[in-house]
Amino acid sequence: GYTSFWNDCISSGLRGCILAELGLRGRVELEKAGMRKRSLLSRKLLVKNDAPTGDVLLDEALKHLKDYEPPEPVQNWIEYLS
Repeated sequence: GYTSFWNDCISSGLRGCILAELGLRGRVELEKAGMRKRSLLSRKLLVKNDAPTGDVLLDEALKHLKDYEPPEPVQNWIEYLS
């Protein structure tokens, strides 16, 4: 086995990059803005495709996102992934 990288603290910038990369790979998306314009950080992050990416960090993050209900805002995920 291996030690999960979640055991080590990673910067909030890197956590945001992990979420952004999952978005670029089509694995997650933000909920629609709706009538009330909300900031990107306050919109919920939704799993769109839970297929593995082949990257250990991204797949571990995707697993946590998929297993957590109900969906949480981006800002919360940036905090949770530390």
